[in-house]
Amino acid sequence: MMTRPPNYAKAFCGLVLIFMFVQHAEAGTGGSSEFGSIYTLLTGWLQGMLGRILAVTFLMVGLVSGVMRGSMMGLVLGIACGLGVYTAPTVINNIVTGTINLQRIDSSRTNPKPTIVPERDTFVGTP
Repeated sequence: MMTRPPNYAKAFCGLVLIFMFVQHAEAGTGGSSEFGSIYTLLTGWLQGMLGRILAVTFLMVGLVSGVMRGSMMGLVLGIACGLGVYTAPTVINNIVTGTINLQRIDSSRTNPKPTIVPERDTFVGTP
């Protein structure tokens, strides 16, 4: 009796077939006219006074939670949440707008000229 392949194998084969027919893909740079004002507003809130208030609130809730439980993990979690709220817009912006700088490789670095080592009179590198 034959067994059926697992579902993840079918999904993987489907993805391979889809990617075989993809010609060209670019990162999405559009949408700034539709959602740019909302993004700017939310970023301003999170990195402005509202973000600082949220960070302090997370810190206080974590401190109270840590005291109630008798553990400092609540305080650590509150600090982590406060830092996350305040720095999330910067991290997301850097991830989304990140570019790869493709520079031409210098041929002298990949194929160095041979040099003579004075002690042994032998070549180092490809002649």
